Amino acid sequence: MASARDKVLGIEKKIENFIPENRRSQLKILMDQLMPLALILLGSLITMHFFLPVNQQVSQSITILNYGLITFFVLRLGLGFSLADSHRKFLRQHWFDALLVIPTVSLLNEVRLLSLFEAEAEEQAFLGFLFTRSTVLASQVTRIIKIVWRTIKF
Repeated sequence: MASARDKVLGIEKKIENFIPENRRSQLKILMDQLMPLALILLGSLITMHFFLPVNQQVSQSITILNYGLITFFVLRLGLGFSLADSHRKFLRQHWFDALLVIPTVSLLNEVRLLSLFEAEAEEQAFLGFLFTRSTVLASQVTRIIKIVWRTIKF
């Protein structure tokens, strides 16, 4: 039976054979050039979320753009990881990027719940939500630290 390390290396080789290194390098350069635009779009989305009235159409548009930005950042981090000479060194240098990318999907669900909650909840329920949210965030941070620790140990 193959070890987990052998399975990961096998998947990595399949991906490397699927997309040649020169194509990945070109795509990484393009994504690096688009990074300022992605950051401006991210700031705009955050601002719009707090200042625009939330209706169904605005909520759907923000969600679609959020998922697009998440995909962009995940692909950029994945390309950088695949092009790195040393994966361990890459994670040491880009650990904060990894921490930001890993929990984004679950945090988007919390933000969506927060916007629904603000529209309908009373003040006491809101305080209860904040306590629950901080507990959820603490558990997510703990989970992220475990994932990163296992990756570094790998």
